[in-house]
Amino acid sequence: MKRRSTLLLAVLMGLAIIVPMGAAKLAFATGDHYYNFESSLGGWTLGADPGVLNPSITRTNESNYCPSNGSWSAKLQGDDFENGRGAVWMQHTYSDSGPVSVTINWRAINSIAGTGTLSRVYVGSRPPTDGSSFTTVDTIYGSWTPYTYTTSLSPNGTLYVDLGWKPPVDAFKVVAVDYDCVNIVVTANAH
Repeated sequence: MKRRSTLLLAVLMGLAIIVPMGAAKLAFATGDHYYNFESSLGGWTLGADPGVLNPSITRTNESNYCPSNGSWSAKLQGDDFENGRGAVWMQHTYSDSGPVSVTINWRAINSIAGTGTLSRVYVGSRPPTDGSSFTTVDTIYGSWTPYTYTTSLSPNGTLYVDLGWKPPVDAFKVVAVDYDCVNIVVTANAH
């Protein structure tokens, strides 16, 4: 009986150690992720619909919303749009699984754009297939404008966060939007 109790205690102690380690994996990607693009693009990568010519993501010091944090922002650019078709976005990925809430706060400004360029966001457990996967948040204006988006989901190992834009129907040949002060908060939800 004593041997069985010792074995049961050892198994229970092992479970007590395993459970917090499993929870730590979920907490690994949770937290506050802030990007002001001062020294790099911080892991953001480019995405664009197939028809968009010369899409690019670069750092620029032409405009900046967070002057107390430096003088750089990220610029998303593309050209040759046909009647407002096509979208350009920047993507960041995080390793996570289990139910989470994601809140994104960011600033954007038209740097070269037609009236009506739309600010768009995508958050999911798979990468977006194209610009139609995005949710429209609001119009992007000619001055730094704040945007917020919140959602809940259960990523299956990878969490994709994408910010981008869709040109207006009367788009200029070249459209560019600058982004700054991007804050992504990932919070673990209870099962």
